[in-house]
Amino acid sequence: MGPDRRHRRNTRFEATGTRRDGSSYVVTLVVTGDGFTGTSDIVFDVDGDRIRSMVISP
Repeated sequence: MGPDRRHRRNTRFEATGTRRDGSSYVVTLVVTGDGFTGTSDIVFDVDGDRIRSMVISP
């Protein structure tokens, strides 16, 4: 097994909801797998058709 193989994780992301908050979009993700698991919100702040920022909340 090579060094890259040791750090691979089996991870699944499932979007369970979306909502708009002003100029931002919030995507709720459920993460399962070998590493981090749980539910997190990812907030995308948009400017026109471009993503200005992305913040992952615990």
